[in-house]
Amino acid sequence: MQFMCLLICNLLKVAPSKKTKKKDFPDRMSLIERMAVLRAYKQALRKELKCRLTALSAAEKQRQSRLLSYKLFKHPKYISSQRIAVFLSMDDEVCTEEIIKDLFKRGKSCFIPRYRTCSSHMDMLKLNSLQDLETLAVTSWNIRQPAEDCNSREEALSSGKNVHMCG
Repeated sequence: MQFMCLLICNLLKVAPSKKTKKKDFPDRMSLIERMAVLRAYKQALRKELKCRLTALSAAEKQRQSRLLSYKLFKHPKYISSQRIAVFLSMDDEVCTEEIIKDLFKRGKSCFIPRYRTCSSHMDMLKLNSLQDLETLAVTSWNIRQPAEDCNSREEALSSGKNVHMCG
């Protein structure tokens, strides 16, 4: 738990103080209390990253997305994986379009999220092609995803085979 908070402090470029270690993680702190502290650190990280992303121009976001994609394409785990789950990006996120195109170009299986309305449940369902992506319904978040009543798509974990997650 201390490691995660130190990692988040490092990402935020905030020097962890001696107070942080002693105050936030006394030996007698319960697991629930530790999780609450971690949740607060994660919220601070998300807020900081959102501010940094908002400050980037569209061209810079696209450039960084391409660089990230090209690094991923060279990664041995990506190269050896046949089943990969990837999120469909929003405007303020890393663009995953090139990753999805590459998955189909290499003949890999691509799985995308389907979020349930009024629930935190998410399934990773198989996307059959780039054309298939264009036919998917658009959610209130302006993200394409398979319909909630769609039962014809393979669910990533149903086969018992490994699925690697991008992002």
